[in-house]
Amino acid sequence: MVCDSLVYHPVLSKLIRLLDTNNGREKILRLLQYLNRLLFDSTGNPLNKKLQQNFALIRKVLRFLKPLTNLQLLAKTWDSAVTATNTTQIKILTAAKHFFYGGYLFLDQITLLNALNVVNLNQTKAKKVARYTNWCWLFGLTSNLLLSLNKIIQLPSDDTQSKNNSVYKRIAWDSLDLFVVLNNLKFLNTDDANVALAGLTTSVFGVEDLWSKA
Repeated sequence: MVCDSLVYHPVLSKLIRLLDTNNGREKILRLLQYLNRLLFDSTGNPLNKKLQQNFALIRKVLRFLKPLTNLQLLAKTWDSAVTATNTTQIKILTAAKHFFYGGYLFLDQITLLNALNVVNLNQTKAKKVARYTNWCWLFGLTSNLLLSLNKIIQLPSDDTQSKNNSVYKRIAWDSLDLFVVLNNLKFLNTDDANVALAGLTTSVFGVEDLWSKA
C-alpha cells in the first residue's frame, strides 16, 4: 500500500529519529531562526522577526542544563593522560573549548530565566550577559578552530579524503560562526542578510551532521 510505503520509508524513519532528540529539534529550530532572520531582512515582515525571537527562546529551553555536559567533558579532558596523540597543546585547547562552550550555555540559561521572569535583570545587565555569552562563544570557536588546524598539520598523507574533508568542513563551519559572533560583538558591521546567511549555512551543516548519524 502507498500509505505503508510512506510510513515505513527509511527517510521518514530517519527524520523521526532526528526529531526524537533534543539536539535534533534544536538544530532544526536554529535553521528556522536564521531563515526567518534572512526573510525579515529581505521583506521586513514583522511575523518573521517574531518567529525568529520565538525560535531563539525555544532553543534556549531545549538547551536547559546542557552546560552539565560540557562540565563533564571538561573534567574528563583535564584528567586525561598526555599521549602522542593527546599532546599538552591539544589537551589545553580541548579543555578551553569545553570551558568556553559551557560558559556560553550557562550564560544563555541566565538569559532564558530572565525571559521567563525567574530572575529580573535590568536592560544594562541583560546586555552585559548577552555580550559575555558572545565572548564565550567567540573563545570556544577559536579553540575549536585551533584544534582543527592542528589536525590538518597532524593528518598523515595517506589519510582518507573523507577525513580530510570533515576537518576542512569543520573549519568552514567554525569560521562562518565566527563571522556571526564578531558581528554580534560589533567588531564587524556587516549587512544583516550576510550574517543571517552565514548562520543559515552553519545550521544546514549542523542538521546535515546529525542526519548522517541518525
